Amino acid sequence: MTFSLSLPLLPHVLCAISLVTLSTACVNIHENARASLESIPETKLELRHFSVLAEGTTQRLEWETNEELACAYFVVERQVGQAAFKEIAQVLGDPMAVTPRHHAFVDATPAAGSVHYRLLQVDLDGLVHTGPTLETKLDSPYFAIR
Repeated sequence: MTFSLSLPLLPHVLCAISLVTLSTACVNIHENARASLESIPETKLELRHFSVLAEGTTQRLEWETNEELACAYFVVERQVGQAAFKEIAQVLGDPMAVTPRHHAFVDATPAAGSVHYRLLQVDLDGLVHTGPTLETKLDSPYFAIR
């Protein structure tokens, strides 16, 4: 059996190939950004506000940025005791924002005792900005930047 490709179908084939290439490029950007958390030098994340509020058995983190130009997402990390920081969530950024933006995340399973929370901002190009660290205790009602 022989297959032939007529010229009228060629633009559709190229379009399909372009979409696959674009999808692959988006996946590669995300994977490279995640890998960059280890390999690209970190810069400081400037925030207008960062706090943690105990709400029953949860911890609500809230932060406000000055602007988020080129921000892909934020990484929320938690450290329990002397263990290493671990990622517990990602919150989408607004890569076109040139004005302040407010974000929140609820840690529904906070650890007991002394816990540290930290924010990282990951830009579209993989650059990582390290935010402040908050130390909390589950029995304390409110925490702010230290």
